[in-house]
Amino acid sequence: MRIRGIAEHGLNKQLAVTLGTPEEGNLYTRSFGTPKKRYSFTPLVVMERALIGSLNVYYHHEHHLFPKVPFYNLPKLHSLVADKVSARNPDVYAAGYFSAFARGLKSGAVRERETPVPPAEVH
Repeated sequence: MRIRGIAEHGLNKQLAVTLGTPEEGNLYTRSFGTPKKRYSFTPLVVMERALIGSLNVYYHHEHHLFPKVPFYNLPKLHSLVADKVSARNPDVYAAGYFSAFARGLKSGAVRERETPVPPAEVH
């Protein structure tokens, strides 16, 4: 779940964008392994879909743009909006969850807590 959360919602930090409101975060979510962009290594696609992305969850950005669209219609929605979305922000479409997570690690979007949590007192 941590990999999925960072991959889907960490784009603003990777692009060094400060959000003014929580709603702006909807513009900085990602979709994965879609016809627009996907891994060329098929076993990796199958593994990600089995472990992380069932029920069209990999159309995550489209879901944030139109949350009332049912999961089975997300591929159709993607075909309608993908060109306009990628023209506005090409980073929205990633080849897969693992590659997006690795970019988050590389960019520093994934960090340790800034203030350490104190250990529990031993009695």
